[in-house]
Amino acid sequence: MVNFGTTGRIGYLKTDVSLRVSAQAADAVELHMPALRHELIMLLGGQSAEALAAPEQREALRLAALEAVRKVIAAAAGSPPAVGDAGAQTGVQDLLFTSFILQR
Repeated sequence: MVNFGTTGRIGYLKTDVSLRVSAQAADAVELHMPALRHELIMLLGGQSAEALAAPEQREALRLAALEAVRKVIAAAAGSPPAVGDAGAQTGVQDLLFTSFILQR
């Protein structure tokens, strides 16, 4: 749950996020869940209502969230993810919004 929007009327977003990770990365994801939540809240809270309403923008947001999660896991491991190989290196394969409720 996060409030979003920086100008005008503030909106509310409730989303459920599922991560698809390798067996080796499951423990790292569990260990760093507070940092992952923080990054996702900061990312989602900075969005505009227009960006959250359009399906194409939601897909771009999903990819940005996936990249943010990979960066947190890579930073916790002590190595930045390589371009194009971040999923294999961090073990985070995909991020899905399983629920996306938007109120303006």
